[in-house]
Amino acid sequence: MVDTATGGARNQGGKTFAPEAPRLGVEPKMDVLGEAIAVYK
Repeated sequence: MVDTATGGARNQGGKTFAPEAPRLGVEPKMDVLGEAIAVYK
C-alpha cells in the first residue's frame, strides 16, 4: 500500500482513531501524488 498523505484518521486493531492535529490533520505527500491531472479555479 502506498501512503499518499500523513496524518488523518488511522485504523488500529479494528478501531478508527481521529488525529490530534487541527482540521482533518492530513498533509498530502505531493512527491507521491505527482502532477495534477486537472486544476479548477
